[in-house]
Amino acid sequence: MGDIAVIGVPSTLETDRYVGQADELMHRLAYQFSSQYFWASMGGVARYRQLMVVSVLASDAGASDDGIRPWPISYESRAPLRAMSLGGGQLQITDTIYALGADRVAAVEYLYTDRERRLQILWHVVKSQHEPSDASGLIGRMAASFRLLRDPAPLLAERRARPNREASDRQMRIAAVKAMLEREGYGVPAPRRPIWRQGAFLEWMDEPESRYQLLAPLGRMRAAAEGSVAQRPRPLHGGPDAEGLGWREHRDGAWQFANRDNDYLPFAGIAAALAVRQRDSAYLYFYWAATVRVEEEVDPRRLHSLAWYFAALPKVKDRWTRGGLVGPGQPEVDEWPP
Repeated sequence: MGDIAVIGVPSTLETDRYVGQADELMHRLAYQFSSQYFWASMGGVARYRQLMVVSVLASDAGASDDGIRPWPISYESRAPLRAMSLGGGQLQITDTIYALGADRVAAVEYLYTDRERRLQILWHVVKSQHEPSDASGLIGRMAASFRLLRDPAPLLAERRARPNREASDRQMRIAAVKAMLEREGYGVPAPRRPIWRQGAFLEWMDEPESRYQLLAPLGRMRAAAEGSVAQRPRPLHGGPDAEGLGWREHRDGAWQFANRDNDYLPFAGIAAALAVRQRDSAYLYFYWAATVRVEEEVDPRRLHSLAWYFAALPKVKDRWTRGGLVGPGQPEVDEWPP
């Protein structure tokens, strides 16, 4: 268990690939050991002959932490079998029915907790591996072998502090981007209120996360004949300047937005502003857009300035005019501002 503790477990168990120090567990470090049904686990949910989670409990773990089951096991039925004292702890034994694909197998769940030694053992095992008559003795030997090497308090303190720290970092990012947008001349952007400036719309979004979007209308091209796919205007493949191309078209009886790169569609306010001007169903209307997820963005340039977008916009417009972005068909410039 890393440099935190040691314990002896059955030789039929292997250390799981994802040694279980799950971030959401604030009062324990949990280490996972397992033995899977190989074929039943291929291409889907893992199925376990055995799955054991050994937890080192925090010194301030409460009684409510005793019943936490930090593992991906669910049963079709559970029936308490018995509870007993074992060594310095308490053992609860539960009969279960475990789904193994279309089959159902009898399994047992053992939950052993020794609060004084800060140990919990949670063990799922099908009865063909270990019968309950010998499993309790095996759990006793495992518990006796447990030895704490290092107090996990610093690791748990860092984990508990992380949500507040991450929330503070998010708020700092959002505040910095809003300040940048104000410096760039956009005032205080608000959701569903697009701002037209420098040949492009800018709109802010709060939910489901903080984002801003820049979108420049490029123009229009005649739609293909009804039912034609081969002659339908679409973005051409060719260079980074073509990334972010999207369009609005009348198809299947309704106006629809789409894009080449499976990126974000126009925000609600921008979409409404485009719809006011783009009404002729004989045309497809194209735009060049970029959306920045403020809390996830890794490129600092997109958080501190808008130059990255507006420096590239003239080149994109030039390629549009020369027919280098979309085809087949003849691009037409659709004059803005609205």
